[in-house]
Amino acid sequence: MTGKRDSLKGEVGKRVAQIREALDLSQTQLAHLLDDVTPSKLNNWERGRDLFPIAYALDFQRLLKEQFGIWVSLDWLYSGRPDEAVSFLLQGKRGIARCSTPPKT
Repeated sequence: MTGKRDSLKGEVGKRVAQIREALDLSQTQLAHLLDDVTPSKLNNWERGRDLFPIAYALDFQRLLKEQFGIWVSLDWLYSGRPDEAVSFLLQGKRGIARCSTPPKT
C-alpha cells in the first residue's frame, strides 16, 4: 500500500507543478496565492514528499478558476484521467482552456 501512496503523491505533485509552470508561476508566487501555503510546503507536494491534501486541492481549483479562468478537475489532478482544458493549457493554448467551464452538478 505504501508504494501506491508514494506513487500517488509523486503523480499528483507532478500535475500541480505542470499547471504552475504552464501559468509561468514560481513556487513562491503560487504559494502566496493559496491560503496558508509556504513555498516549502508547495515544494514538498510537487516533489511527492507529501500528498496534496484535498482541502488545498479545492483551494487550488478555486484559485485557477477565479484568477486564471481555468477549470481543472480534481479527477485529473488525483487520477491523471484526460481532461480537455488541462490538455490545452499544458500544450500552451491557455486561451482555449479559459473557455472551459466546470461540469454542471
